[in-house]
Amino acid sequence: MSVFAKTRWMVCGGLLLGGSVFAQGEAPYEVVTEDVEVAGTATRPERPDLSFKAVPYDLQTLMFTFPSGFRLMFQQDNTLPIVAITTAFDVGAADDPEGQEGLAHLLEHSWFLSQQADYPKIWALQVDDMGCNLNAFTNYDNTVYMSVCPARELNRL
Repeated sequence: MSVFAKTRWMVCGGLLLGGSVFAQGEAPYEVVTEDVEVAGTATRPERPDLSFKAVPYDLQTLMFTFPSGFRLMFQQDNTLPIVAITTAFDVGAADDPEGQEGLAHLLEHSWFLSQQADYPKIWALQVDDMGCNLNAFTNYDNTVYMSVCPARELNRL
């Protein structure tokens, strides 16, 4: 396959500039036109294998359920020096009172602004002071809060 193209070159102050937009009138450059032959073949690269290959992973779980219904689950994985705490409430958008849709989501966002006594806000404390990553979401059935922090902050968290 061969393609011919007209290319204009602009020589200005010792620099060679290619393009097709030139100023009108007299300018301190010369325009050079040449035929350029572009030849070659392009082939699509082989598609990589994208099939999922699960790595065997066994994570021990220690679970406690209190008489109030509160469930506490511990899992330990020492591959990274982090601690992650996920708190899930079985209250979501389905529990919003009629006429007050979005209340669960509003309460989710208010958590980031909460604070106790003279302590800084949760967001500022965990992100700025402790170096954590925070996130949360509300769906139909529940509201979930996630904090991922350096392992050294476990006691404070």
